Amino acid sequence: MVQREALDPLVFIEAFAAEQRGAYRRCVTNLARKLREGLPLVDAIEQTPNVLSDDMVVALRLGSQTGTLNSMFAMYRKDRFSDAWKQRFDWVGFRFYWIVVGSVVMILLLLLNTIINPAIRFLTEAEGYRPHLLVWLGETLSYLGPIAWIFLLLVLITIALGWSFRLRQWMRKLVGGRQLSKDQSSLAKLLKILSVPIASGRPIAGALSTLAKYHYQDNTRHALLLARNEIEHGVEPWVSLAQAGLLTPEESLAIQSSGDPVSQGWVVRQIAEEHDRQYRHRCELLGAIANPLMVLLVGAIVLWVSYAVLGSLYGLVTRLS
Repeated sequence: MVQREALDPLVFIEAFAAEQRGAYRRCVTNLARKLREGLPLVDAIEQTPNVLSDDMVVALRLGSQTGTLNSMFAMYRKDRFSDAWKQRFDWVGFRFYWIVVGSVVMILLLLLNTIINPAIRFLTEAEGYRPHLLVWLGETLSYLGPIAWIFLLLVLITIALGWSFRLRQWMRKLVGGRQLSKDQSSLAKLLKILSVPIASGRPIAGALSTLAKYHYQDNTRHALLLARNEIEHGVEPWVSLAQAGLLTPEESLAIQSSGDPVSQGWVVRQIAEEHDRQYRHRCELLGAIANPLMVLLVGAIVLWVSYAVLGSLYGLVTRLS
């Protein structure tokens, strides 16, 4: 509404910042400060990490450069309302789950490692009884002890990734070298953004140049520049996108044969949503597999400790009787 009615965004952003809490409030306040200094809205958003997601920042930059900012806002509004009924993969909940499970396993291993060895020494000195099950458990825990610290390290890294923008950038560059056609999440976001200027009839070469200039992933920038260069050398745009790995030959043919720009933009959007569905399905499958595996792992640890402790107690009772 602010963009469509040409209203001053600073007033709305300051009011929005007053309603927020914690780190995000500081981010929005920083954005308002940049606007007061005279920066344009898109530039201020781009220079304020964590206010919007990276793909939304790229989308706003592309919309600003191609004159499709209102259409870009409309696309994200539509996505926001459609997400109310569309099942999304909860990455925040997934990370929280692993933090809890990792912490439980870590604490359990550390407690066992600090309880079993003193118990063995007490039984050996007081009763002259050295239970082989507890000894076996203590020896095994001496090897599993480092795993607890590994879990602790993973938990700390997960927390740091949730708070540090620069660390997320470093991790993204570290793991971002894989082929773009295999990264369905990034490909879905890119095609969804690209569908807006395509449906608006903007030149695709200019849209690719803007995306290549402002995108946050190196492999994506290289693919976009390759497609743009092929278009400038006379290659049909959809064929060049297929050659760059952004589309399959079948998808390229479907877009090419769809006719007018509005239909082509709709087809590109449907391709993006299909990539998004496949990515969410894979993530949900991963979560469905991980949950029972962790339950079995924790159950196996409990049974193992119960067998060693109860077996040793039974041996002690038998010896005393």
